[in-house]
Amino acid sequence: MTNPSPGSGWWQASDGKWYPQQWEYAYFGASGEGGGAANLAYNNALQQANALGQQGWEMVNFTVQQGSTTSIGHLGDWCNITCFMKKPSVPQ
Repeated sequence: MTNPSPGSGWWQASDGKWYPQQWEYAYFGASGEGGGAANLAYNNALQQANALGQQGWEMVNFTVQQGSTTSIGHLGDWCNITCFMKKPSVPQ
């Protein structure tokens, strides 16, 4: 008697039972300062995301924060991008 998969992403353990896909999660930040801060942050994030994509990670969300400050010791535009990633974890 066969025991078919209940759907995409499920895996069958040695006990013969089917289990849903498990995920690993990670995040990273990229930033840029000064003229073209958003472009710098974007390019930094793109390089990191591409490197992780080669390892099987996929981006599921991101946030962008940008602004300008004139505080002592820091003058100019800034941009921070945080990227949230996931990839299938290997069943144990």
